[in-house]
Amino acid sequence: MTEARSATTSDQGRCPNPYGDEGTGWTPKAWPDEQTVRAMNGRHGLLCTERTGREQQTADGSERLWGCVNQRGGTVVPFVYSRIDEVPFYFAPSGLALVFSPDEGWWYIDVANQKFGQALTLDNSPDEAFGGYARFRGRNGMIGYLDQNRHIAIPARYAAALPFANCTAQVCVGCHPDRWKKDAAEETECTGEAFIIDQSGKKLPDKLPRDADYCARKRASTVHQ
Repeated sequence: MTEARSATTSDQGRCPNPYGDEGTGWTPKAWPDEQTVRAMNGRHGLLCTERTGREQQTADGSERLWGCVNQRGGTVVPFVYSRIDEVPFYFAPSGLALVFSPDEGWWYIDVANQKFGQALTLDNSPDEAFGGYARFRGRNGMIGYLDQNRHIAIPARYAAALPFANCTAQVCVGCHPDRWKKDAAEETECTGEAFIIDQSGKKLPDKLPRDADYCARKRASTVHQ
């Protein structure tokens, strides 16, 4: 199990802060190169390439769409996914690929093109692009985290969750999903139980969510009304 520690230079390298640390900023994930990507897909019996797809408003009038064929040349993953932000199209050891659908946004799919979960984003980029753990929304509607190899590190069990930063993350159960969204309605504030977890999913009782003081004052005000 990973022990929770205060943010240090080591933590910033091991557990990047996607929000940026003053004077340093976040470090983008080092994506695998083309040769490594081909080998990773090959271990799953797939050859993933791009083809010219449907017409759209681009410089050459066409869009390059990604998909995969098996060793017999049969299409396993249809050619419907776009290449966005230099994110390579590859299946990790877990059997999951991070893909972008022009119609549905970022998703994790398996080698049979079944949707595993929605990939959550920060500033319109998937969490995985920032390194460290990446959030996903499972079929149960809850949020969990994948590790760097896209294995489930923390199961989907939170109603709302923020990205990991310096080895910890802010999550809540039983709350409104919009609790921490920008410009969220007032009735979503301070709902459910919010707390901080480490990379094993363990609750850290000595750390409080960023809105803990505000929620305590709000509850106290409600009690005295």
